[in-house]
Amino acid sequence: MNEQQRVHIAMLNSYNLVMENATIDDILDSSIPIFAHVPNENITIDAIEFMIYYFKSHEMFEYCAKLKDFIIENFNDDGTLKDNSCKCELPDIDGYNNKIKCIKCNKIIKV
Repeated sequence: MNEQQRVHIAMLNSYNLVMENATIDDILDSSIPIFAHVPNENITIDAIEFMIYYFKSHEMFEYCAKLKDFIIENFNDDGTLKDNSCKCELPDIDGYNNKIKCIKCNKIIKV
């Protein structure tokens, strides 16, 4: 595998982790467990914008659109993370994924 292929797989792995299409364990258990960002930290807006730039240069516009929606949903105008945590007094849970969300308000339940 050449360097260009490794970068592409890293971008796809980071994208799939951010979009919750795969868990970190899924990717770490795969044959190519590489990322374009530090996966065990909150992703920065700069990392997302770099992924958008990468996918745009490869004409993968659907990826770009979803990442732009991710930015709108998760970041403030100044680039800081929005507080998307559940404020419900008694949250309801409908399943367990990477991020556990309240089904009442659809926000992340922080532990």
